[in-house]
Amino acid sequence: MFSLGQIAYMQRGYGEALVWFKRAADKKHHRSLFWLGKLYWRGTGVVQNRQLAGQYFAKAAEMKLPIAQRTLRYLSRNNSPSHS
Repeated sequence: MFSLGQIAYMQRGYGEALVWFKRAADKKHHRSLFWLGKLYWRGTGVVQNRQLAGQYFAKAAEMKLPIAQRTLRYLSRNNSPSHS
């Protein structure tokens, strides 16, 4: 399911990618959770929702996905009051 989501994403079929990533995420696929976060963070094929994106990144990070962990660290540093 994840691979089908990636193929759809690369072909700019963002709606289809969303469906496949959600199906895989429902089965606890950590990389799909991260990619859902990317879609929502950027507003690619969905209404941009950075709060929901952060939730997806956090779920993927809890599952020990390194890129999700790095993304959360980056976002926490760049959204701290000293950077506002």
